[in-house]
Amino acid sequence: MTQRLIKALKEMALEVGASADRRVGQIWGVERSRTLYLRVMRRMTLTQQPVVVKHVGVDDFALKRGSLYGTLIIDLDTGKPIELLRDRTATTLVAWLKQHPEIEVAARDRSTEYARGLSEGAPQAQQVLDRWHLVKNLREALEREVQRHREDMNSALVVEEGHTVLSLRPSSSERSSQEALERKRAQYADLYSQFQQGKSIAAIVRAADVHRATVHKAIRCQGQVFRRRHARPSGILTPFREMLQSRWDAGCRNASQLYRELVQEGYAGSSRSVILWAQERREVPAPTTPGPFRASAMRNREAETVPQNKTPVMTVKSASWLLFSLPDEVEEEQNGLLERLRTCPPLQKAQELVHTFRVMLRYRQGKDLPHWLNAVQASGLKDLMSFAKGLQREGSALLAALTLPYSNGPTEGAVNRLKMIKRQMYGRANFDLLRIRVLSG
Repeated sequence: MTQRLIKALKEMALEVGASADRRVGQIWGVERSRTLYLRVMRRMTLTQQPVVVKHVGVDDFALKRGSLYGTLIIDLDTGKPIELLRDRTATTLVAWLKQHPEIEVAARDRSTEYARGLSEGAPQAQQVLDRWHLVKNLREALEREVQRHREDMNSALVVEEGHTVLSLRPSSSERSSQEALERKRAQYADLYSQFQQGKSIAAIVRAADVHRATVHKAIRCQGQVFRRRHARPSGILTPFREMLQSRWDAGCRNASQLYRELVQEGYAGSSRSVILWAQERREVPAPTTPGPFRASAMRNREAETVPQNKTPVMTVKSASWLLFSLPDEVEEEQNGLLERLRTCPPLQKAQELVHTFRVMLRYRQGKDLPHWLNAVQASGLKDLMSFAKGLQREGSALLAALTLPYSNGPTEGAVNRLKMIKRQMYGRANFDLLRIRVLSG
């Protein structure tokens, strides 16, 4: 086996892993076990040339989700990883930073550990907050504000349009869990009340007989419970619904025929989805329905078509997203609903403040930050005031995010690549091997 082939197999092992490299080696006539490739990779030494890195990004990654985390550091100018640390503590980060006094800019998320580590290890560096996390925290604060004014919005949203009423009240599917939600709200309110009275976390845990994490969550939520909803993903039929509807309107009632036509258009799903779609719209049984079952099919269809007094529901999350969206992000048919939300004065003020911050962040208008902070404090909106108070603690890192072009986005991309490598390695992703593969890429 030539040295050139050995070098090629080593490089491929670093890129795709031992198992894939073993299969490639077999094609080239090299019969070696995957454990041999693992040993070869572990014996490799990283021959990194000493480089002067001025702009770095710092972020964490999970070695074992929920319990064990490491730190990834990249060069923001090249986007390449330059170091993996075994944990995400400030002490470990400080030790590495002291070896690189040339660092001028460091992008990070809002982690207090990384803030402390950068302040101690690289006091000369300008810290830059990650803008994505700022936008995320802003939207969460707006959602809490919407939740706080939920009752005020009912009067703004109830619109009689024939038999349609749009409301923020719970739908029928939510009522089954309403009692459990109320119990949880009462529990969180009680835990937060004890915390405000000056009791320690341990004392609250003993008195309420709950897990410590529950107490921490109640304190973070300030005694309130927010029910989060996830938007239903689009189905496999979604891209073809317009075609299906046009064929249905043209008189085609044969679900099998519709399915065959969809397959010709690129549909990759099963015929069952098309059959169910047709059943929902069919007013009489299909011609292929056996005679003995036609009468029962008609009865079932009549029972389904009995008008139900269902109330369309708008969730707190969807309302907050609508208020959060900038004018160029709002669809035309949503403008009327948005205007009704804005008839609630606190939400109109919240929307104006949120939009101002987003524009300030997008166009790097850091000079307007003091004015915006003063406007938030004068608004009386408690959740946005809490958000602004947290921003003030970030100091110059916040102002840098609003003025400098640096972001932690490249670091997030490097973390995604690290996750891909880690999953390729299954249970063999020990820190030493993971570090070699990530830094050699």
